[in-house]
Amino acid sequence: LEMVKYLVGKGASLTATTNSGFYQYLNDRGESVTGYGGWSVMHSAASGGHLEMVKYLWGQATSLADRNSFGARNSFVNNDIYGRGPLHSAASGGHLEVVKYLWGQFYQWSTPLAAHSLRDPDRYGRTVMHSAASGGHLEVVKYLVGKGLSRTVTDNNGSTPRALAASGGHTDVVEYLKAHGG
Repeated sequence: LEMVKYLVGKGASLTATTNSGFYQYLNDRGESVTGYGGWSVMHSAASGGHLEMVKYLWGQATSLADRNSFGARNSFVNNDIYGRGPLHSAASGGHLEVVKYLWGQFYQWSTPLAAHSLRDPDRYGRTVMHSAASGGHLEVVKYLVGKGLSRTVTDNNGSTPRALAASGGHTDVVEYLKAHGG
């Protein structure tokens, strides 16, 4: 986090992606920053469960306009090259506190239309619920069910979150989703 704060203080772009020198610079200096095609720094922080870094990055967008630009357009709505946002990254890693924080911040600072996109699938038809269920992250699944995410939505292959949980051997998630209409 200290290295990111330093770099941001020197003018590094918060919207830099894995294709940029910002990631290389961090890794060259011993920071463990990984990511996939088009991941932002926020994606990496969320994927690693780094709640304090996620909070810091969100806080760097100081006005409502900045938050909508940085938070919504660059880190949440446009997502990575697969259509997955940091919320997908946090859910697939089972990072409940990061999921809660991102969900709350996104709803607080985004328009209803942008907030609706939290329910939208990636380019493979997988939602945040698919991400959490396929990873076997029961507490994240419970949280998302509580937020009203569909338990029966199918991806492009026809798989529901419960089917993905079953294929991964996550019986606790399978049983929970079955008991809650999924």
